[in-house]
Amino acid sequence: MTVQIITSSTMPSQRLINAFNNGLADAGRPGYKLEPIVHLDGKYDDGGGKSGYHHELYDAMKTADAGSVEVIVAAGGLVSAHAANDQIKKTPFLILVGQHPLFDLDTPKYCGGVNLDMVRQNTARHGFLVNHYQVDPTRICLIWNGNSKMGRLEMREWDRHDWPDVQAGGENSDDAITTAFKMAKTMADAVVVSGDPYFTGRMNTVVQAATDQTLKVCYPFSGYAYATPAPAPKVSMLYGPDLEFAYRLLGRKAAILLNNQKNPPQTGLDRCPTAAPIFLGD
Repeated sequence: MTVQIITSSTMPSQRLINAFNNGLADAGRPGYKLEPIVHLDGKYDDGGGKSGYHHELYDAMKTADAGSVEVIVAAGGLVSAHAANDQIKKTPFLILVGQHPLFDLDTPKYCGGVNLDMVRQNTARHGFLVNHYQVDPTRICLIWNGNSKMGRLEMREWDRHDWPDVQAGGENSDDAITTAFKMAKTMADAVVVSGDPYFTGRMNTVVQAATDQTLKVCYPFSGYAYATPAPAPKVSMLYGPDLEFAYRLLGRKAAILLNNQKNPPQTGLDRCPTAAPIFLGD
């Protein structure tokens, strides 16, 4: 009997798995076995699993639910949470999302998780770029994922200010990210990178594209500091929730469910704290 993590993207760092395991240990389950992580690597879209859309994420949730795992962790944003809510019928599950879901999590198997609260933070990232690098407020572009439920919420909030944005459209891919940064360069001097897991799972591509286009950047997580190549100094900053803490909290919640298998409790959707911005090379 094990725990299964399913992510719509790829797990960007072993540090996150270590953090999850530390959370299990915190709550009395040290050394508990994890199934190999299911990485969808962006093979999804916002079609709700319907015919004609990528439905691999929905299939992965259904397969895990039909197996012998005791807890499923649906990581990778609102699309993963939606797929879990739609497909999981017998296994307690937790979610990791960037925004409080606007749809009802109406299955009794939903047991809580962590909310990174990313959408409103984009405005703060914009302000840090303006104040620290003296960028024209109208020359800061949001790069967001058009296949993401959260992406549409991000764009809607951003568009209220009439700031430029670029959608990394089509199939989720490295090429789409690179093209988005090239487009951003035509209209902006700086970019805010969405916290969507599609970008986080491909952070090396994101950082390389930003460096190639000589753009000032605010990245959404401190983990981007470990990208290859590293973010360019004196033009890069990090601002957002601590993903390692989020995974540690998920590990603690998973242990709570494991310790109460006959009647898994609702653990709540906790908001992950956000640290002050980190300016790289300044």
